[in-house]
Amino acid sequence: MMKKYLFLVCFLGWAQCLSAQSMELAENVPLTLPSGISVVYNIRSSTQRDVGKKGEFSRHEVTVTVSNDGGCDWIRAFTGNERTTNASEFPIVRVDCVNATGFRMTSKGDDIEGQRFDAITVQRTTVNGKVQETRTPVHVGYALMRGQRIQKNYIFIVPLAEKPKVQVRPY
Repeated sequence: MMKKYLFLVCFLGWAQCLSAQSMELAENVPLTLPSGISVVYNIRSSTQRDVGKKGEFSRHEVTVTVSNDGGCDWIRAFTGNERTTNASEFPIVRVDCVNATGFRMTSKGDDIEGQRFDAITVQRTTVNGKVQETRTPVHVGYALMRGQRIQKNYIFIVPLAEKPKVQVRPY
């Protein structure tokens, strides 16, 4: 019995580690995650920059696009136990540039969050014989609907003549 329990714990831990692994992204090649969300990045411009005494580096302006190409909406609804309702607490994916230096206050990585998702509550009241409806939006979580896209721009400074090595990790 103890061996079966130990095996189950090890297996679940192994499965959790696999789900949190980063995957390499290639430029202009979409990576589709098991949830149906695809991530792609493209380099908008590249230049060489001198970073003081540290030498010359390549500076890349990059756009990362996250889109829901799956068959259903991606929704993270609140469970009621949240300490905060900030979007930063409910990311879709984590994007990291492995070879970014972070010089000059540039990015090395970031979380890409879903957009605010509201449900509408309807309250009907009768005033002087007339029925009045009051519609109130209630913030219930974050979502990425089917076909919806989110784009974020980054600046990565990497060693001279290198391209950014971008990885993505789903949450």
